Amino acid sequence: MQEQQPEIQTITQPDKFGQILKDYYAKGQLFIKLANNNNLVVEFVKLSDNNKIYFNIPNIKNLPQECLIVAKLDSELVYGTMKQLEQRRDIFTFSPIKFQIIKFFRKDQRIDIGSGRKQIIFITNLVSSINLETDMSVEKKKVDQIKVKIVSELGKIFERMKVLFIGEKQADSRFRYFSANTNTLYIPNVNDPDSAPDKEQCTYYLENIYAMDYQLKNAEIISEITAPLLYKKEMPYGYIQINSDQPLTDAMAKQIKTYALHVEQIFEKNSIFTPSAERFIVIDVSQGGFAIAFKDKKFLRLFQPNTPMVVEMLLPDKNITIYATVRHITPDSKMITVGFQILAIEKEKTADYESFIKTATS
Repeated sequence: MQEQQPEIQTITQPDKFGQILKDYYAKGQLFIKLANNNNLVVEFVKLSDNNKIYFNIPNIKNLPQECLIVAKLDSELVYGTMKQLEQRRDIFTFSPIKFQIIKFFRKDQRIDIGSGRKQIIFITNLVSSINLETDMSVEKKKVDQIKVKIVSELGKIFERMKVLFIGEKQADSRFRYFSANTNTLYIPNVNDPDSAPDKEQCTYYLENIYAMDYQLKNAEIISEITAPLLYKKEMPYGYIQINSDQPLTDAMAKQIKTYALHVEQIFEKNSIFTPSAERFIVIDVSQGGFAIAFKDKKFLRLFQPNTPMVVEMLLPDKNITIYATVRHITPDSKMITVGFQILAIEKEKTADYESFIKTATS
């Protein structure tokens, strides 16, 4: 079967701009394409009646007068050429010039496992990135005690350190890095990029993190180790940051990574996070995603478009932890469906998930 090519549509009519901004830029994942071919994540703030669109873009002083701002929503990408009108601190205002909408066709076949099948599967124990922040706020006293413990223990070893939890400040460049990559940041020496064990990570750090961190640059800091704190090994809720004006060693990086795992165990032992125990029936699955369905609208509060979630999928003979993002919500008069894109499956059970998909087709 010949693979379908993506559909590409170019729109230059101003009377259509408003709907595109509402449908894609107010709902999708957003980033700016920079001259060095890097992507800078941005946050939608608001849309005015005259199609002016406002973005929150922290940790950057200047942008070109004309920018390419991309919106990603489900299987569509929108490239918007926009003119910068105004900047007030972190809030940038743009006016659209033209759009190019690219619609991709799903490569993996969705397998219907709804009614009529003997093997019914569910998801349960749901925790979203929003829940992480809410739960930490509810358990603030416990969280503060954990933070004091971290600072006290690591402060005896490292002169310059920081602990940051989700919700304490707006998502910064390190949080954005860990939302897509769970590897510990280890930069032995910014003045010697070749000393970094991960060259790609070092390049990203220098261009997107260190370049924007003026406090570190002004203090002549040359080295960093930052380990993420992860819920179920996937979803970040904080990080431990170590810096120095001298090169930090690989042994220190391993020490901080191990300590971060210890902190995660403390959070688990103190039951800081409370998963939602409701069970939702899965109606279709694929290698890259799945969908659920339910009738009661009260459960809509659990799902927000483009929000990462950790869920437990209950297969006939195994339970699998899956890290996924809500991609679309389709409310209907009789049934509500929610579609997910899979970001990661716990490593030990990836083969179990793939095996189930093969079984479901037979």
